[in-house]
Amino acid sequence: MGSISETHRFEYPVTSLQFDSRKVVACTGENGIENYNRTTHAHSRMVVNGHTKPAEKMRFIDKYLVTGGRDGCAKVWAI
Repeated sequence: MGSISETHRFEYPVTSLQFDSRKVVACTGENGIENYNRTTHAHSRMVVNGHTKPAEKMRFIDKYLVTGGRDGCAKVWAI
């Protein structure tokens, strides 16, 4: 058994998340992607206005983020 090293609370339920050594990125299902910088401990929110219904899934790699929404669309974002 391990121990909890970090806890992050969000306003909406988390439907998807991904992390690496520098950041934790969580899709909160309300057209927003929450970003936590593990180096600076800063929280930020990216609003994904390209979806007509809430984004529920996401993946990031390098400087790109892909979101999938309830609207049946997948969007690629340069971040």
